[in-house]
Parts: sequence; structure tokens; C-alpha cells
Amino acid sequence: MALTPAYSLRNSADEEMSEIMSRVQKITATDESGQKNDVLIVTIYEDNNFEHPERGTKVTLQLGFQETGLFLIGTYALSKISYTGDTSDDFANLIFKSASTNTSLLQNKTRSFINKSVGFIVDRVAKESGLTARIEPYFYNVLVNKDQNGISNQRLLFDLGQEHDALFKVQNNTLLFSRRAPDTLVHQPEVELPILPINRREVLNYNWEQDDKETFKSVQVYYRITNEDGEEDMAILTVGEGSPSKQLLEVMGSRDEAVQRANAALNQIVRGDINFTLSLEPMFRIPAENKVEVTGFPRDVINRTYIISKVVYSYQKQGELTASYTLVNNIKGDKSNPQIQKVLDPEDESLFGVE
Repeated sequence: MALTPAYSLRNSADEEMSEIMSRVQKITATDESGQKNDVLIVTIYEDNNFEHPERGTKVTLQLGFQETGLFLIGTYALSKISYTGDTSDDFANLIFKSASTNTSLLQNKTRSFINKSVGFIVDRVAKESGLTARIEPYFYNVLVNKDQNGISNQRLLFDLGQEHDALFKVQNNTLLFSRRAPDTLVHQPEVELPILPINRREVLNYNWEQDDKETFKSVQVYYRITNEDGEEDMAILTVGEGSPSKQLLEVMGSRDEAVQRANAALNQIVRGDINFTLSLEPMFRIPAENKVEVTGFPRDVINRTYIISKVVYSYQKQGELTASYTLVNNIKGDKSNPQIQKVLDPEDESLFGVE
């Protein structure tokens, strides 16, 4: 039996936004894995007889089916409005972004964290921003020296994510920070996350392609050392094997930090080698970053484990509700990965001197 799509838009007072809902033509909502804001676009019929909500207005979206109930997708704040039209109709696009990106995350700060764990830094940012922190315990054992030189807390979190191949996301007043594709719930490490099976029979349409350009086989990164004369110097190391090799611009504070940063960069390169999108009926309880096991496709190269990097929910007034999933290679974000853990140091660490 075909299910009947349903949705709900409610304001901050938990009241149904009936004026908007009566005009809805299309709803598109994204669930990003991290580093990017989730976005909600509500396309409504436009006739100048309706006063649009003010910028910053918060809305909560639920999607689902009448027969099975609604599921919370997220809470958003109105960012901007655009107008479009065709030969017969005019439309307004109400564009919302995740409501949890609060102003304190955007304030610039200057300070240094010396020999502090990544977990400590993220927890400090969460407390300053009035957010509940859910941090993977692993990061309380990763010590770093990190300068915040006039950049925002949001940029600081982004940089930490890049350096450690981690994701951070702020949603529903909670700051999440974990390695990519976690095996367990971040705040409950004893609870394992299931790997979702997806068979070709369930897929409405798909596109799978492998990047045809030559990808980097290794990553080089500089780091600071103290030479035999007690002077500051620089060295370079390589993670991975083969060429071409990507050289990072950052200079890391130690060899351990350099290994971590190079591994993170190589993970990101390998993970982005596959572009795989597929559409199927929405799986509302399966968020971005969940692992999926794909089977039943005619080519064995497609059948493997992936990470969901992005989900796009699409509701049409005509009675259609689908979800598009963007999948990437399942590469675990830590330096124990045997595929990429080989580190090559130069024979002479002081080849790269600092005047």
C-alpha cells in the first residue's frame, strides 16, 4: 500500500504555521555530516497577500507519512528570501539555516591552548556558547598546542576538524564532535551504531562514478623542531606512498601533530575518490555519517561499505516524498588505519632551516 506523505512546520511557540503550509509547493531539507549548515528551503506560492516571516524566525520541520507518523528533521532560522516564477506561477523561496549556529560561535577570540586535549578545547567552546557538548572520548587523549589568532570559535572548530579528520555539528542546542563514521554513539560509547543495509531493489535511481583525475597518493607536511644548536628549525614528513604528493601549507608544532594532520588530509582525499548518490524512500532515523552496506548492484566495485555524507529530503505538493543520499568511501579518521599509516621522515631533519 502506498504511503501518504505528510509534514509539519511549527514556530518557536510550537504553533502550526498554517498560513505558510497552505501555500507550500515544495520543501527541501538537507542533513549535512558536519562543517556545513543544514539548510531548509520552503517554496510557497506568491501573490502579495501574505506577509512573509521576519529574518531570524525559527521553524521546526517534521516529515513522514500519515500512516507511520512524523519524524523531527531539525530546527532552522530564516536567513533570506528569493523569488522565482514560470509562465503561470510566482514563488517565494524561504531559505532557512540551522538555528543552532548561535552568535557566540561567530565571535572572534585570541588565545592559546598549550598542551590541552582536543576534547578540552571543544568542551570549552561549547560551554562559552551555552551548548551541550557531545565529544567522542578519544579526543580527550589527543593533546595539542593550538593558537586561536583572532578567529571565531566556529573557525577554530572547523580547523580542529580538518586537522583530525573529525566532524563537528551544532544541532538542537548540542555541539557534536567526533571522528568520521563513528562506530558507537558519541555520548554513549557502549552503544554500537548499526551498519544499515541498502539493496539495489530499494533504490529508485542512482549515480556512481569514480573520479578520473589522478589523485594524490601521499601527503607532505612541515613541522617545527629544535636542532642540535638549540635553534628553531623545520622538518618535513610524508604520509602515504607514491606520487603525486600533496604538500600542505600549515606548519605543525610537533612530529605527532604533523602525522595526525597528514593522515587526516589523506583520509579526506581517499574518501572523496567516489561520488555515489542514490534516491530511495526516506530513512528518517538514519542521519548523515551513518555507515551503510550496499549490495545487489551489477558491478562488484559498487557493492561495499560507505559513509552517508549528506541527506536531502524532498517533499512535493503533488504527494511525493523522497530522500537522496550522498555516499563516500568508508575511511576511518585515525592514524591507526593500516592503509595510510606509513610515515617517511627525511634523512636529515634540518634540511628546512629557519633564518
